[in-house]
Amino acid sequence: ADTQAELDSITVNAAISACEQCCKWEEALQLVTLMMQKSVETTKITIGAVITTFERGSKWTQALQYFSMMAQNEVEFDTITYNAALSACEGGGSWEKSLQLFGEMTE
Repeated sequence: ADTQAELDSITVNAAISACEQCCKWEEALQLVTLMMQKSVETTKITIGAVITTFERGSKWTQALQYFSMMAQNEVEFDTITYNAALSACEGGGSWEKSLQLFGEMTE
């Protein structure tokens, strides 16, 4: 009998959140890649968790690059996603980018 569980965004998001708690940004990125390969929906929760994982791993540039990549894919962000990106700006000392994101958030 096939006991393999179906991969869905809830399961992957939980795994990414676990990576976030341990600052395992490389593993979180692997999970996002797996989601794309398996055509699993990337949600706002996914994006926020990945950005926070980068930020906690002191990978502020990667956090903002991932945010920008998702923005180019016309993903709609929520307050939590913007807050994760703003935290990455704070950690990386990017006050200009922080102001830009804040402006986008309030539009």
